[in-house]
Amino acid sequence: MALADDSDQLMLRDGENAGKTLKHEAVLRSLTQVGTVNFSGPFSRDVRMSTASANPQNLRVVAIVQELAAGRVLGVGLTRFSNRPSFFVGTGRGGFLCPLRHSS
Repeated sequence: MALADDSDQLMLRDGENAGKTLKHEAVLRSLTQVGTVNFSGPFSRDVRMSTASANPQNLRVVAIVQELAAGRVLGVGLTRFSNRPSFFVGTGRGGFLCPLRHSS
């Protein structure tokens, strides 16, 4: 599970680029391994991820289903944090509905 900001910027204070602003797109804030999916049964996990370093209005939540051995990506789902109720991650063997709950 990944959290990413749409963008971020950083003002450089030192060096030859002092005073310049660097702009970045799709900034990864957090990447968390949730668990191992066994396709013979249901899979459910509650995951807590900090949004302290990000603006929740600009935050994307991305779920990635990946083969353990080869690392091949089987499915990806994406939603904006501000759209929250849930999003779907499709794979070649079906898919997963990922509900999002926000706790302060």
